[in-house]
Amino acid sequence: MISKILVPSDGSKTAQKAARYAVDLAKQLKASIIIMSVVDIRSLIAQTGPGAETAIYSIEPS
Repeated sequence: MISKILVPSDGSKTAQKAARYAVDLAKQLKASIIIMSVVDIRSLIAQTGPGAETAIYSIEPS
């Protein structure tokens, strides 16, 4: 039985439509919803300096 539904979102209209669908599904299944907001940090980095292509955060397996 499904008890949790993960809903990733980038803020787009398509993501909003998917979230509405997930809410309806969660009501039917009596499940909870976890919303994950996705932000592409590359769009926030100015491409002007020599270090602009260097990652700000790096996630490595432990």
